[in-house]
Amino acid sequence: MISNIMSKKVVTVKPDALLRNVVATMDKYDYKEIPIVDDNERLIGQVSYIDILDRVKFTGDSKIENFMSRSPVIKEDDSEVSALKIMINSGSTGLPVINEQKKVVGFVSDYDILNFFKNDKSIANMKVSELPIKNIEPVIETANIGEVRKLMHFNKIDRLPVIDKKGKFSGTILSIDILRTFYANSAQRIGKKEFVPRELTKTMDVSIQGLIRPDAKVNTNDTLKDTIDEMLKNHIVGIVIVNNNNEPMGVIDRQAILKKIEEISKVGLFKISVSGEKLNPILQQEIISVIKNNLRILPKYQKSIQEVKVHVKAVHKDQGDGKVEMTLNVNKDGGPINIKRVGFDTILTLIDCLDTVGQLLK
Repeated sequence: MISNIMSKKVVTVKPDALLRNVVATMDKYDYKEIPIVDDNERLIGQVSYIDILDRVKFTGDSKIENFMSRSPVIKEDDSEVSALKIMINSGSTGLPVINEQKKVVGFVSDYDILNFFKNDKSIANMKVSELPIKNIEPVIETANIGEVRKLMHFNKIDRLPVIDKKGKFSGTILSIDILRTFYANSAQRIGKKEFVPRELTKTMDVSIQGLIRPDAKVNTNDTLKDTIDEMLKNHIVGIVIVNNNNEPMGVIDRQAILKKIEEISKVGLFKISVSGEKLNPILQQEIISVIKNNLRILPKYQKSIQEVKVHVKAVHKDQGDGKVEMTLNVNKDGGPINIKRVGFDTILTLIDCLDTVGQLLK
């Protein structure tokens, strides 16, 4: 359930916020997207760093509503799979979470989704070489900001691998660093009243050497879990893939990884949602994996299943210390299956429930 993995501390901005201030906020919190709300805290849109980069000639005094786009949303009680699909279909790196009054109560990012799914065994052991690596031409260390910005815009990507004179990977240039160059100190740059267009041209001619990050990388022999862990550790939306000679082979971004996760996580066409008390992401993912593995051996019957819901509740001490009560609901053709069990171990109790489901399906 989204409420279990979302961030409840949400940074929002109003439509009349100044561009320079929004960029500074994105830089401060390392956000790629920020929800825009009205005076009643209801969601009206969202702004991303890509929206800003595409129209970088605006001044720092521009209102953020000029960059606003419609925002896909998700609800608190929706599933992680639902968020995964919305991100894939919309291309968004984060989703505002709204309540019934359409007020923003949280934010779920692609990092939250990656962290949730990364421990699935079928995902963890996949090699980077099996992933859809995007072949991006690297830039030389002596390139300027204007050249890099054009390449980013053309490739619809927020980062480019940088190579030295020998063609070896030396770092990464990020779009957020380019934005920072334009707007972060806007009182000295683009936001000042005496700003003239030639100053923008001068900025485009600036070398990227001072902006190159000695960024993360993974080898083609690493696993998908290694890749996700490296991205989560460095809080980046894409990562450079290198070969054994430290030459960049391309970039894998979170969108490609999300699509791969959806592809290899599918079991039939049904949804799996998990809710309950004090369920950490690792335990949630283990529950989902157990359900998949148990129902995978019943291919004849899984086509009739639309959804599997699991709810876990701790039994009060006066009813048995340490016990859990589990409710398993299987919505299928011909009517639902509803099972309730009490046990001392969450996974063993789940297996007991699934054994009964298997018998009833047969």
